[in-house]
Amino acid sequence: MVKSCCVYLCHGKANEAARNPGISFFWFPKDKRKRSLWTKVINRADWEPNDSVRICSLHFVDGWHSDDPEDVNYVPTIFNYKEKSLSSKQKARETRTVSRQETKDLLAQEQLQRSIYQTNRKSAILAHSYSTAEVEECVDHNDMDVEDDLELPYVQTKTIGFQCDPDPLLMENLLLRKEIKELKDQLADESKTNSGIHRIKDDDCAIKFYTGLPTFSVFLWLFNYLCTKSSRMQYWKGDENTPSKDRVRVSTSRLQPIEQFLAVMMRLRLGLYVRDVADRFSISVSSYSSYFTTWLNPIHAELEVINVFPPRDVITRTMPNSFRDRYLSTRVIIDCTEIFIQKASSFLNQSLTCSSYKHHNTLKFQVGVPPLGVISFVSEGWGGRVSDRELTSECGYS
Repeated sequence: MVKSCCVYLCHGKANEAARNPGISFFWFPKDKRKRSLWTKVINRADWEPNDSVRICSLHFVDGWHSDDPEDVNYVPTIFNYKEKSLSSKQKARETRTVSRQETKDLLAQEQLQRSIYQTNRKSAILAHSYSTAEVEECVDHNDMDVEDDLELPYVQTKTIGFQCDPDPLLMENLLLRKEIKELKDQLADESKTNSGIHRIKDDDCAIKFYTGLPTFSVFLWLFNYLCTKSSRMQYWKGDENTPSKDRVRVSTSRLQPIEQFLAVMMRLRLGLYVRDVADRFSISVSSYSSYFTTWLNPIHAELEVINVFPPRDVITRTMPNSFRDRYLSTRVIIDCTEIFIQKASSFLNQSLTCSSYKHHNTLKFQVGVPPLGVISFVSEGWGGRVSDRELTSECGYS
């Protein structure tokens, strides 16, 4: 009869494969107390060991059982089925916890070192600062006319202050610290000057390239108009973390509002990736994503009312010659375009956004362009499943 281990999910058997790694098999003890403890830790429902039941040495810390109740090998303690495998989220959470603890330990160590340095510095300054000494000044009484009944001699004392020469090493350290601080301030000022709005504010060609606006004055006017409307703007942090009511202003962000607006306009104009814009402004990807999503709301709310669709007389006056000869009555050229999106978790949304033309999940928009070539109409987004005919009908064209 082949000997096997009685522990759940343990495949240990007394064969050649088990003898090679040195696995041993033990009978259940005769002692009632020890036998009861073994049965309890094995934890099998409606099960009692008989005389033929055995347990392998893999379930003991040292590979052998002990008769000492205080020993860790008195009962089996190693059971693989009790070890729960961590999910990817739990592992990531554990990694973040360890990282935060290491950061706290590092900050505590740095704070301790700073405290020790400050103590040593104060001691050095105290040792080389002003000190006082009591100097005895003797008075020659032979040249004085005194009465015979006075007690002579006597001593008159006074406190005199003196100053030691300053420690050259300490003075050099202080000068170097001052120079380092000045260089850091200078570097920060140069960094601000060479990046963001400071780099292109005097170049209208750069303003037009990055934002699409003709001059910096127009850019500044648009920003001031939106900034006054968005003085209590709440930055988007997800559907669950973003406050639903505008009660308090959010904490100060790293980028100034005008820098945030420039970053948003650059992506709208050039179609840059989020990571690209974040690296240009030296911020994190999540921060720029929050800025971009937040600024889109006031831009849409305030600029939606502007009727950018030109009237017929303007279209006729600005129409190119190639249209005047053959398409004089043309007012707008319409077409549908699709944008790839991530596949939704909802099967219904997957069906609504599945495009048979692109073979991908998309959002479909209709774009209207007059003969002059300026985009004057963009419809609301529709699922990629909708046909061009239906989207045109919903947009109100006759």
